Amino acid sequence: MAFILKKDQGRVVAPVTPSGILNSDQAMKGRMTMDAAPQVAWGRSPYEDDGTVLEAMLFAEERGSYSVLKSFMSDCGSKLRNSSDPVVQAAYCELEGWAEKAFEHEAKHGRQSLMKWDHPTNVEWVRIGLIKLSEDDRRAFEAANGFV
Repeated sequence: MAFILKKDQGRVVAPVTPSGILNSDQAMKGRMTMDAAPQVAWGRSPYEDDGTVLEAMLFAEERGSYSVLKSFMSDCGSKLRNSSDPVVQAAYCELEGWAEKAFEHEAKHGRQSLMKWDHPTNVEWVRIGLIKLSEDDRRAFEAANGFV
């Protein structure tokens, strides 16, 4: 998949495909249903395509899911750091730079302390049971979504 990266205040915030920016609604639709953009290759693993795995990493960061991002970086970091696609390589190196601060924060304040509990995907994944909540996480989730 060919894409460029949209930046906001110097940070990568969204992949831009030839058909436009993937916003949160489109990202959710593309990830949660089979009704996705035609360029999505459903039979391919993200591990076979540097751009796809980078998009998954950026989506984890957007949701505040730094434990997932850290796992992706551990599994795929060297591959993306040495990607044959210079855009992917540069974006990954930038992501790696500012993700380290988030990892340090979560090491000090606890896993999921930066989770964006009000992100639409996180809300849906909690609702359907993909994200399991500890008592502390449940309180944070309820506070973020106005249930308190």
